[in-house]
Amino acid sequence: MTDAVTERRVTLLGASSRLGRPLLRHLQANGWQVIAAARSPHKLDAAWQAEARPFRLEDMPSLQAALADAGAVVSCLEVQHAAQVLSALPPGHAGRVVMIGSTRMFTRFPDALAARLRAGADAFLHSGKPGLLLLPTMIYGAEDDLNTRRIAAFIRRFGIIPLPAGGRSLVQPVHVADVCACIEAALLRPEIGGESIVAAGPQAVRYSDFVRCIGAAIGRRPLVLPVPLGLLLALAALTRRLSFLPSVQHDEILRLCEDKAFPTEAMRQKLGVAPMPLAEGLRRSFLQA
Repeated sequence: MTDAVTERRVTLLGASSRLGRPLLRHLQANGWQVIAAARSPHKLDAAWQAEARPFRLEDMPSLQAALADAGAVVSCLEVQHAAQVLSALPPGHAGRVVMIGSTRMFTRFPDALAARLRAGADAFLHSGKPGLLLLPTMIYGAEDDLNTRRIAAFIRRFGIIPLPAGGRSLVQPVHVADVCACIEAALLRPEIGGESIVAAGPQAVRYSDFVRCIGAAIGRRPLVLPVPLGLLLALAALTRRLSFLPSVQHDEILRLCEDKAFPTEAMRQKLGVAPMPLAEGLRRSFLQA
């Protein structure tokens, strides 16, 4: 175990991101000294008492400066940028590195972003760096969680959620608190090195049941409306033109049609994290909203 990990010091890249902010709070609450490297440092709350270092991905010297004295590193940047992060580490860097990817890389649909995620994952896993590539499923529970809050907004406004094939495909959302716990465990467990682990909820559920769980968390009983895929794609395009509707992207609709179910044994056994039940996680999320 490196001195930096023993002393609980870590450089957090992407500290102002949707995952970075709750992770910063989690690490500090558990006694870590965090250097918060951020592309949008104005989003960092001064009360968190982290040293903030601004950087831009397109400016390698600024990225190198952010990592200049790095020991342990967590990167909440998209894993497609793995090669840039690795090349910006100090010469001879031997600290643990935890990178965050996405199970989107496993999609069966043509997806340019998924291809870039796979390339970044390969760059990290073949780098020889000690550490972990964590692959979360859909993350929910952060204060700016778009996944569940867009669905909740549709339910509140219309009471109906249109889904292809009635939402029979499987999803396995993971609470942000569990993702943060997995990242901390990856920093503290030296036996984990150069591998990837999926972070997911305790079990896969049908998307229609996921929607109903969100409805229950906000005190509503939504109607799930089965809609042909072609019509739903047309409706998604309409949401991007009407500002009063939550926007839905074309590729989001396509991915609704594939099962996203993953084993959690490695998450439980190697990282020691038992994922939170979906109903409990959603209750907490909307209780804080």
